[in-house]
Amino acid sequence: MTDSSIPDMMAAARRDKWTDQQLATKAVELAESILRQANAGMRRHERKQAEQLERMMDDPAGKAFTLALADRVFRPSSPARGAELFRYLLGGYGVPKYLSGMDRLAMKVGDRLSVQFPGVVRPMITSQLRRRAPT
Repeated sequence: MTDSSIPDMMAAARRDKWTDQQLATKAVELAESILRQANAGMRRHERKQAEQLERMMDDPAGKAFTLALADRVFRPSSPARGAELFRYLLGGYGVPKYLSGMDRLAMKVGDRLSVQFPGVVRPMITSQLRRRAPT
């Protein structure tokens, strides 16, 4: 399916009075086509980010950890409190399985260092979250 066939498909739907089943089938075809076209235009870093998001969706504890981390670690005004929340979340959820080996190692190191160096670790965490956020 091409971009130019979308208006043709819509015109055919009106003209031929498609049934609900036909409309549903064509809607799925259209969605698949749009997704294929979007994926074809992805850059390497976008593909890697999409793959990581896909892994996150298959890692319920990792997804919960990431959402809680983004929600809670940005808020505290003190680096010590943010680092404490980071350690608490890691203790409760564990290190997300969807992360790369290097990122999992960084989480574990951050966990250990955050006690003595919260002013260093917390900004690194928030920086990584911002850097990896979809644009």
